[in-house]
Amino acid sequence: MKKIIRNILIAVGIGNTIYLALGVVFADAEVRKSILSILVMSVIIWLASSIYEVEKLNLLVKTMIQLMAGLGAFLAVAAFNRWFPFRLSVVISAVMIFLFFFFICWTIFYLMEKKEINAINYSLDNRKE
Repeated sequence: MKKIIRNILIAVGIGNTIYLALGVVFADAEVRKSILSILVMSVIIWLASSIYEVEKLNLLVKTMIQLMAGLGAFLAVAAFNRWFPFRLSVVISAVMIFLFFFFICWTIFYLMEKKEINAINYSLDNRKE
């Protein structure tokens, strides 16, 4: 089942990449602007995730740095593209939706890393000398 889900996610990523590439080439200026903005936002979020390589910071600080960078990029791109009216209630709703997806992704990556660490520890504990 995990392999099926993994393959579905890979296929969705490939499909989205093709869609974005074709959109940049063939879509009108407004769609192109939105696609390029999403790519910039994605790169910022990806760059912010490199904070997890810094060993001196604890997990909470790393998560907050990535969250603030990602949320800032999202709100900047949303304002630039006028994705929604910037009224307090709408912004709060958008932030809540962003946080929901951020923490789902964060939890998935956390669990994957934890599983890998446990497997490494198990191998170390049970290795033959």
